[in-house]
Amino acid sequence: MAKKIDKRKNRSKKKKILTIVGLFVSTGLFLLGVALLGEDKVQGVKKKFGLDEVVTYSVGRPSEKEIGEYEVPPYMPRKITLQSIHTSGYIQMVGIDQNNDISVPTNVLMAGWYVNSVRPGDEGLSIITGHRDGIMKKGIFRHLNDLKKGDKFEVQYGDRSVRNFKVRDIQIMPS
Repeated sequence: MAKKIDKRKNRSKKKKILTIVGLFVSTGLFLLGVALLGEDKVQGVKKKFGLDEVVTYSVGRPSEKEIGEYEVPPYMPRKITLQSIHTSGYIQMVGIDQNNDISVPTNVLMAGWYVNSVRPGDEGLSIITGHRDGIMKKGIFRHLNDLKKGDKFEVQYGDRSVRNFKVRDIQIMPS
């Protein structure tokens, strides 16, 4: 019995040590990024991907912080609103990640438009991804399963023009 308790204590200590090491490594990498990229680049990241930046790395734990003003070029999708499920959020541009999958948005409150698909409103298939949940906050697509055929939604572009859409079909894809 005493051996089991000792093993649990050791595991708990190991987890704490790994967590602390992980925090130091993350902080070190961030500071290294500041040193290598310069302050302007780091500030650009804080503004949540404007202009020509595409997310190509999926993180294990995306941010849950509220997002301030978000700008994209006039011809790019900026925001999606799905009134029938009471959700809206900014749209990041996402590409292919380190696992050869479509990257996920870096914030649970944002959607991600896959840049190798058609822009929303153009003819063809447009792929928009998003998180269902975060740790503390509901993700942008938490209630996506409540969306119904015929529901309307809109995509706002960087020039603030809005394009309206209607759900034509619903399919559940394997993950």
